[in-house]
Amino acid sequence: MPIQPEHQGAIIIFDGVCHLCNWFVQFIIRHDPKGYFKFAAINSSTANTLLRLKTYSPEINNFPDSVILLDNNQLSVKSEAAVKILLRLKGFKWLGIISKMFPLWFRDTIYDLIAKYRYHLFGKMKHCMIPSPEIKDRFFNFN
Repeated sequence: MPIQPEHQGAIIIFDGVCHLCNWFVQFIIRHDPKGYFKFAAINSSTANTLLRLKTYSPEINNFPDSVILLDNNQLSVKSEAAVKILLRLKGFKWLGIISKMFPLWFRDTIYDLIAKYRYHLFGKMKHCMIPSPEIKDRFFNFN
């Protein structure tokens, strides 16, 4: 079974209760007019199903504080996922190129620091965001 049934593009799995993560999702939607990216909250049954479709589950448990990108049957996490996302966004490819100039260990160190304090710095919602009707089709679901 393919990772992205009925979707030609990538799926971003994100922390649905994190304000920073939700802001990033909204940012991606605004700068991805062709709809290449779709989304699933990390604690959703959809995300669990997607991650079980391949052999990701053992390694994915090491990244509970990470944005996860599933693209072309490849899994990317942390800063590598963020860079790959930026490289596809209209008007932000330059930022992805600049970010790639830094070594992965450095980017991931910064990423981990922000991830560790994201709730303290940006806040946490009680529930996952409910997409508006205009963007509902951007949220991946098997149903």
